[in-house]
Amino acid sequence: MRGMSFGAAWSAWCLTLGMASSGTLHAQTPKPASTFTVTYLHRLTASPGVRETPAVAVTTGGYVVFWSEAPDLLYGTSLAKRYRIFRLDADSNWSTEQAATPFISDWGNQWGPAVAADGRRTYLSYYFADPSMPTGARDLGLRVFDGRLTGRGDEKRLTRSPASDRVPINHASPTIMIDSDRVIVANSWGAYHGDRPVAEAYDDKNIEVRTLASNGELGAARDLTTSAERGREITPSLVLWPGPEGNRYVMVYASQEGSSPGSPFTYDVYLKVFDRGWHELLKRRVTRSANGRYKPSLLAFRTSLLLSYTDEATGDVQVARLNARYMIEKPASLRAGLLKRDFASYGQPYANLSGATLFNDRGRLGVVFIATMHYDEAAHTTQQDVFVAELNGH
Repeated sequence: MRGMSFGAAWSAWCLTLGMASSGTLHAQTPKPASTFTVTYLHRLTASPGVRETPAVAVTTGGYVVFWSEAPDLLYGTSLAKRYRIFRLDADSNWSTEQAATPFISDWGNQWGPAVAADGRRTYLSYYFADPSMPTGARDLGLRVFDGRLTGRGDEKRLTRSPASDRVPINHASPTIMIDSDRVIVANSWGAYHGDRPVAEAYDDKNIEVRTLASNGELGAARDLTTSAERGREITPSLVLWPGPEGNRYVMVYASQEGSSPGSPFTYDVYLKVFDRGWHELLKRRVTRSANGRYKPSLLAFRTSLLLSYTDEATGDVQVARLNARYMIEKPASLRAGLLKRDFASYGQPYANLSGATLFNDRGRLGVVFIATMHYDEAAHTTQQDVFVAELNGH
């Protein structure tokens, strides 16, 4: 890492997030607000366009960033038909030499890339729609590549929309992980009712999970949240986490469940812990905000669980460590770290930040995120750029 050894950088980050010297997780006494240093910052795009949900695949030669992109702020069905998933390759020094390119063109539009890799294969999950599908329907796709993401990959369709005479289902915001020889995809889903004159078009969204076995057999979907948990659950992030009782699945997601009756619905971050048979062991409300916190990203990084999420009130991304009770310990502002790393030189020091995804590149803690450099709703123009940063704390 630039300026210090990785060991020194990691020690500094641990001090910021309150890790015990033994590496175990435990409840901490309150501390001043955390801060951290952005040791590397790189702008991956610099052109007009709508960009969302960046994701990173660490490969044998570096890493690859994916995101969904549309050229402008057109509304209605025309917006959906213009989205593509883009790809940009970086080498082991995190430098990029080539321009981003559209990666998937099989469907009318694609959103929400999510990536997992085990060194031998890389898996890319996403959701898509096509003019041949019923209005409002979205399905899940999966591409399987070798470790260097060469070629087009083998495609597998994980869901299939019902016939046009039935209520369409919106499958969205997948997260993907690898557990031994199984690939696990969790996503939100909800029925579409476009003929409603006032109410939202989608029913309450829940989160479901599917498992793809090594022989290619796809298991049945299993609901991880239910309509009884009042609120729309979206954008899950899932990791495998070792504990005293064995490995557990830990999932964070955004939900409106905690909104007060009669008040505007806002999102907060929630957490659930499951055993490997998907039996729920614990549920936590992780954030409390009147303005909304969403798009959480969870990362098992060495001996810590790290969490990032978008704070709608400040237009910032917060990064925090979770303690043994799966509660946040003093989140740190990503913008504060960026401003110390010449983020202002890009022309918009207080650009809204969103859509962050944490990743581990062979011991380097990274984050990809979106910075809205320009937004003009009346003119239907925007410039939302993708950035990558390396983090360590002090």
